[in-house]
Amino acid sequence: MTKTPDGKHKNLVKTNIKNSQYFAALHYDAKSGIPHLHLVVNRIDKDGNINDCHYIGERAVAAAQAINHRHGWKDPMEIREEHLKQITDDCMDILKSLPRFEWTDYETMLTKRGYKVKLQRDKENLIRGYSIKMGNSSYKSSELGTGRNLMPTKIEDTWKKLHPVQKPITVQAPKPLDSKRPIAESMSIVRTSSPKTKPTSTSSDYQQVFLIDGEQKQLRIPERVFKVLDSNIVVPENSDATHEDMLKVAMLLFLNYVDAATAMSETFGGGGGTGTGWGRDKDEDELKWARRCAMKANWLCKPMARRWKRGK
Repeated sequence: MTKTPDGKHKNLVKTNIKNSQYFAALHYDAKSGIPHLHLVVNRIDKDGNINDCHYIGERAVAAAQAINHRHGWKDPMEIREEHLKQITDDCMDILKSLPRFEWTDYETMLTKRGYKVKLQRDKENLIRGYSIKMGNSSYKSSELGTGRNLMPTKIEDTWKKLHPVQKPITVQAPKPLDSKRPIAESMSIVRTSSPKTKPTSTSSDYQQVFLIDGEQKQLRIPERVFKVLDSNIVVPENSDATHEDMLKVAMLLFLNYVDAATAMSETFGGGGGTGTGWGRDKDEDELKWARRCAMKANWLCKPMARRWKRGK
């Protein structure tokens, strides 16, 4: 090649590889299986002239692009753009499916689709950035989406735009023909996608939607159980968990989703496990069991004291 890809350096002396001593080796990357060609060329050709090696890196890129074009192969930048689009589409699809935005759920769903996610947290345990790895290539959140709308500072707003709040539609009730007084002043009708769907719970139930093993599950408990859990939750000092977060952990424990409860507590800086023998006793009263679950949630969400060993 006698010029660089940007075309700024056109007056370069051609490298005389054909009339030089050179060694070529083709090998395959151990992880990706992508072939790589290595060339070792003598700077002095067989006629005693010095080969020009100015901008050798840029010229090598230009040569690779020319070979790709000659054989009809995809350009690496074209492949990268395809990967960015695929990851962006998957991220947006996941945001649409989430009933509310939670980093744990977002990361879990991406992992289910074969990606590796690396979250970057600051000293206050807040997520300031993340990257998604596809194959051997890693893509930063700032490269994804439109207008960087998948970055940590914007992703919740992006989720909200995908889940607009449906406002009730007020419809005036018709007046009867034989009376000047209306039957009712007005009635509120909230339109849903399936108007014939029956309510899934009564007013005496407390319900929440959880993401468990990559699937959304709507769980509910009786109101009396909720009151016991709620009254026995104590947020530990310096904990990243809120009262509502710990209540969810306790609810999962009560419904015997022990692994999900433990995993959730770890996202708040807690840790440890329930230990062997954990579970509801055969004849244990429901409310007594609820109180034990709340106490265990208090323990699980307590920040772990981490000790670092000095290197020898």
